[in-house]
Amino acid sequence: MLVLNIFESICFHIRRCGLDDRRLTNAFSKSWNNLKAALALYFAYYNFCRIHTTLRITPAMQSGLSDHVWSIGELVEATHS
Repeated sequence: MLVLNIFESICFHIRRCGLDDRRLTNAFSKSWNNLKAALALYFAYYNFCRIHTTLRITPAMQSGLSDHVWSIGELVEATHS
């Protein structure tokens, strides 16, 4: 039951941020590959670039994957390498 609550919380957050209901932007995709890419980019931003109010750091810093808050440029650069 706990896993279902976490999953529902993540889905609610994605809907609230408008990832899936912007029809004419880059976030809307008609193919599975584009949808997967958009979600991967969103989750990378969420975990590496966005400072969370409860943690006061990024989840990547909390888990030891990163030692600083990434900029959008660093995120894009990391996806190209």
